[in-house]
Amino acid sequence: MVRLLLHNAVRVDEACAAGIAGLGEDCGHRVIRVVRKGARKAKIPLTAATVAALDAYLADRAHSAGVPGWRQLTGALLATAGGRLRQGHFWELLRCLARTAGIGAWEQLSPRCLRHLAITFALDAGTSLRDVQDYASRKDPAPPAGMITPATAWTATPPIPSPPTWRSSIAELLGLAPAR
Repeated sequence: MVRLLLHNAVRVDEACAAGIAGLGEDCGHRVIRVVRKGARKAKIPLTAATVAALDAYLADRAHSAGVPGWRQLTGALLATAGGRLRQGHFWELLRCLARTAGIGAWEQLSPRCLRHLAITFALDAGTSLRDVQDYASRKDPAPPAGMITPATAWTATPPIPSPPTWRSSIAELLGLAPAR
């Protein structure tokens, strides 16, 4: 879940609605098919780290279900024993991970923060705004309202902890940055 939102800028509702049948390949890349805002269908290429995490997660689910491989599974991509993960599950899981990682002000984090981080990391890496908009499936050339961009990261007062604290902690937690 975290990697889908952070590495692939998937929206929470897109991740909740995604099904195992949506996983596939396109030109040698693993992709997931999702329904975006406005009922637009999209294929999102998955990062190698996301693929590895999904493969491990789905292999464990297949083992628990008693089937030989994850490709025999059906239904929701992300699920609990009770069924499809809902947005509330994402909130609980993210906050539990943040609390466990010792990220301050964890109660203010939301799954949407991960998508914003993905966009911010892409902008910080020097990716053009047009490419970031395509990556994040944004039609509007303006960044989302309240999004922390490199220009506003240190001056904005968003309803989340200051970026240096939680942004670097999440990067460390996911192995994207060396531990302090």
